[in-house]
Amino acid sequence: ESNFGLGMRAIFTHDPRAPYQSLEYIEKAIRGRIFSGLEDFLYKFRRGVFGQAKHKTDMEKIVRYIHRDKTPNEKFDQPTIDMGEALLNAFEYSRKLFNKYGGNIAKLKGGYFPTMYSQEKVRKYSPQEFKNDFGQDGVLDLDNMIDNKTGLPMNKLSLDLALGEMYEAIKTQGWSKLRYGQANYGSSLANSRMNHKFLKFKSIDKYIELQKKYGTGDLFDVALSHLTNMARDIAFLKVLGPNPNVTLSYLKSVVERNGQLTNKNFKTDIERATDYFNYLSGKTNSIVSPLFAATSATIRNISTSALLGTTSILAVTDINFQRITRKAVGLNRTGAGQVLNDVIKLMSPLNKNERRKFATRLGFVSDSVLSVASGQARMTGEVTGPEFSRRLSHTVLNVSLLSPYTAAGRQAFGLEFSFTLTDAVGKSFDQLDKNLKDTLTRNGISASEWNVIRKTQLHKDKYNNNEIEILRSEDIAARTDISEEMADDLATKFLGMIHEETEKAVPSSTAHSSTVFLGSSRPGTILGEVGRSMAYLKNFANTVIQTHLRYGMAQKTLMKKGEYLGGLVITSAFFAALAIQAKNILNGKDPQPMNNEKFWLQAIMTGGGLGIFADFMYQNTNRFGRDFGDTLAGVPIQFVSDVKKLTIDNIAAMLSEDQDPKFASDLLKFTRSYFPGSSLWYIRAAFERQVINQIDLLIDPVAAKRRFRRQEQNLKKNFGQEYWWKPGEAAPRRSPNYGNIIQQWYFL
Repeated sequence: ESNFGLGMRAIFTHDPRAPYQSLEYIEKAIRGRIFSGLEDFLYKFRRGVFGQAKHKTDMEKIVRYIHRDKTPNEKFDQPTIDMGEALLNAFEYSRKLFNKYGGNIAKLKGGYFPTMYSQEKVRKYSPQEFKNDFGQDGVLDLDNMIDNKTGLPMNKLSLDLALGEMYEAIKTQGWSKLRYGQANYGSSLANSRMNHKFLKFKSIDKYIELQKKYGTGDLFDVALSHLTNMARDIAFLKVLGPNPNVTLSYLKSVVERNGQLTNKNFKTDIERATDYFNYLSGKTNSIVSPLFAATSATIRNISTSALLGTTSILAVTDINFQRITRKAVGLNRTGAGQVLNDVIKLMSPLNKNERRKFATRLGFVSDSVLSVASGQARMTGEVTGPEFSRRLSHTVLNVSLLSPYTAAGRQAFGLEFSFTLTDAVGKSFDQLDKNLKDTLTRNGISASEWNVIRKTQLHKDKYNNNEIEILRSEDIAARTDISEEMADDLATKFLGMIHEETEKAVPSSTAHSSTVFLGSSRPGTILGEVGRSMAYLKNFANTVIQTHLRYGMAQKTLMKKGEYLGGLVITSAFFAALAIQAKNILNGKDPQPMNNEKFWLQAIMTGGGLGIFADFMYQNTNRFGRDFGDTLAGVPIQFVSDVKKLTIDNIAAMLSEDQDPKFASDLLKFTRSYFPGSSLWYIRAAFERQVINQIDLLIDPVAAKRRFRRQEQNLKKNFGQEYWWKPGEAAPRRSPNYGNIIQQWYFL
């Protein structure tokens, strides 16, 4: 039975019941295609382990090379020339794709490098200083700048007016056509980038100087943001046409009319589809109150840096998700050991960058290359806030290995999918593995389309020091024996399919999971920030539900549903049990007894990303000492409460005759909860025992020892465990008691 509402939602985000790809993964496919020729550029200038920019001088040389018509006497080395040409090709490729789907961007004479200015930085300066900086002689090339209001060449007066409008658009973060990188989806998207090259610089030195003064990020960030935003706009044009807002309104009217005729509830579907649209278009990220939004995002990022240092241990369940997905999709190598081997190879320092460059050439560019703190997105659903706080979370998630592990897992799946499809080119659609056929069909690739795809000339490349041939999306797009439209469509479907299935293999973040708590609320509003707090640390579970639970429920028979979901729950619980025990040992505790239903329910919930709620089966607080209400509200709201307790409550106690302030102990608790890196899995126990506990003993030895005894008693009572490294002791007295796992098994 047709369901217009669900069909509308599936246009934007993945639904395994829909026989077509969603806009979300079409965008990822287009992004992968645009970045596929930039592997050397990306891996030279990618952010370092601590989120720092690298090779800034070399990046400036590339910009100078691109604008070499302005510096005709400057000489460039070959790597600068090669990467400059690759970047120019990516800019031009994205321009052509944009125009292919109805856009309107004219090709400029000479070089082009985008501009991107920061609201935070611009607000520090007056409108007059801003206009003076850009309007002074020798900065802009007025002879080649057109006043879009009159169609005439720009003069001093019209430039002054345009710069004033530009200043206000950036300062207020309005959806202005003059503001770089934010397409106005309320008007024609096809024409939204006609003004994106409004500023034409005469002096490349002034361009770099003003980018540093007013810009967002460094020059590398500017290039990546431009190409990422172009990929988004191209996907919107391809799926929704030249005016996405009008198309959305039309879809709403169709769903509403059908709902009224069939007496179906259509309002929820329309609301959710609108949320997806706003999230994917970037409207949801438009800030209302910059200070409020920045403060809230900083709290979330600091919390991430303090709390998620052990998450990479729990992420061992990714091996199982990928194993199950490989089998369901119909890939060649589906064993857990094979998955682990593939992931380790991509994480290994030996030839790591060469393997990742190979993956990038296939269209699997790592999110960790494109953003700071990418590993945070899978747990919290967003990566925002001032750079210093983003770099904090980026650093912790890197050194905890969560970000490298996530990136390696996603690329490992993409590579294995590509190898499987390459091996299958000798087979007709009917000869393919049944699961692989179902995967192609589910992603809108028909039998006739597969038979076209498999005739594509294979790309010759090198991987693991071996010469290989591989089927690539860009070689499909380059086909001349079929129409240009078909070649481009098949290339996007091919790569979009791999990206869509990757989300099941390594659950991260989707439009659906990111909007469950947020809706269309914006940062810098009370509703938006409360929603972001509630969503904190719950994004992974939402993604698992959307991908695996939906996929299981979409199976055609009850037996198939039970087989998939039952297998998922049982095997995920097994992998989660291993992670729980590893985490216990790393935290200074003996392993938990595994002979009771509470442990296995905890493992089931942990396998689905809900481990923090499983804590309440044993006690009234979670692992961070918070009650259920605090857990549901989210860590950022707890942070505000803790700051109040540390400051206002202690000041009130100082002024009161009946209460004693506890500033020292409260400060220690606050530090323990929010100190960046304190939860890193390989130092957590040592930091807790040798730093926090020892300071606690200095502050109040009697109270501290009482708390330590209570911790031991509660652990024994609630979990059946003891500490192998006891609280308050600077060194452990013994090794972990592994026998605690099996000593109570009733059948032994």
